[in-house]
Amino acid sequence: MPLIERARVQLPAVVVDHLPADSDEIRAAVIAWLREHAALLQVAGKHAVRMVVQLLIGIVLGAMLALHRTRSHAPGGPLTQLLNARCANVVTAFHDVVFAQLKISAVNTLLIAAPIYYACLKRELETAHLI
Repeated sequence: MPLIERARVQLPAVVVDHLPADSDEIRAAVIAWLREHAALLQVAGKHAVRMVVQLLIGIVLGAMLALHRTRSHAPGGPLTQLLNARCANVVTAFHDVVFAQLKISAVNTLLIAAPIYYACLKRELETAHLI
């Protein structure tokens, strides 16, 4: 039974009155909405692409700073010393954030994998009629 027909049976009459008659009507409504909001979607797409590019540049720069080995230099002037200290702070912060995220990801993976494994194991045992 198609989705719209199931919805007509299960939903109240107030909602059913607003449902489309068939998939062609849905397609026409979606196309009309897309035409109406095309400019907005274009702007949203540009912002999304810009954000992804900025994220990638930030990740690359952070990785370059984190993996860069410093060489011994003459101390330099006050501006050079200040910039070196700030870069060292960025490197430390990036390193801490990256490894904290790795730890959080590992914990989340274990917390999600355990119930899924249990459910799969239980289903296998039920299928084999062992429980």
